[in-house]
Amino acid sequence: MKRFVVILFKATGLLLLLGIIMTALVQTPKGKEWIAGVLSRAASRSDEMDIRIGRIHGWIPVDMRIERIECRDAQGPWLVMEDVRGQWRISRLLKGSIHISELGAAEIQWMRFPQVSMKPPQAERRKAEWRGAPLVVDGWSVDRLLLGEDLVGSPLQYSIRSGGMLLSEGHVSGDISIRGDAVGDVHFESVQNASARPEVVLHAELKEMRNPSFGMDHISGALKATVSENEIDAWIEADLADEDLRGHFSTHLTYGDGRLQLENSVFESDLYTASGDIGMTFA
Repeated sequence: MKRFVVILFKATGLLLLLGIIMTALVQTPKGKEWIAGVLSRAASRSDEMDIRIGRIHGWIPVDMRIERIECRDAQGPWLVMEDVRGQWRISRLLKGSIHISELGAAEIQWMRFPQVSMKPPQAERRKAEWRGAPLVVDGWSVDRLLLGEDLVGSPLQYSIRSGGMLLSEGHVSGDISIRGDAVGDVHFESVQNASARPEVVLHAELKEMRNPSFGMDHISGALKATVSENEIDAWIEADLADEDLRGHFSTHLTYGDGRLQLENSVFESDLYTASGDIGMTFA
């Protein structure tokens, strides 16, 4: 018995030593280069998607910074992230949670949607759900988010700050603050509806539009929406504060089965009042 205990202690010590050595090796420049290559290959799909992870700095995996991440397809890069950073509070694993104290990027350029091949429909697959330890993010931010012309029609620039995010047992919630060409705040929360289908509930407040390219730089408003896989149900209110015209607009927007409807739409101003319903069908 005594000999077994001695062997057990030696084996445990050897495993700990091996873990320390491996952790130390991945902190070297060559080790970080190897980790970047492994992550790039694991995230890429050679047939239609290529993820390239640049040089890694910091202490893996607790406090890291990645110089550049590129998402590419056959036409080149469609999403580029610069100076991606993250800090992980590893001690919180002892409490059964994954706790990230900081997550962010100096710049994200989203130029266009990726070009993916159209494949024939496959048998219904089981949807992925987060069933692991709770994931807590104290705060995440993007100093500059650039949306390309091919993506939104006119180049836009934003900065994003989040007050935090929680992901637990398939439930996600959080708050986002947006600045730049638009100023506003968003609260989001996932729920399960009566038929057990996942939905996301959004509460958004638009405080100011700052990009005159859209002709909407005097508009503020609010939105409450429930979004599921194939349906949208939203209540929208907007205020126009132009020098020549001031007014209030409200409507109930629904979308499902290829049909968009604006019900109980009302615009009231000092000059006139208009109301009605609008419906459009998409083939």
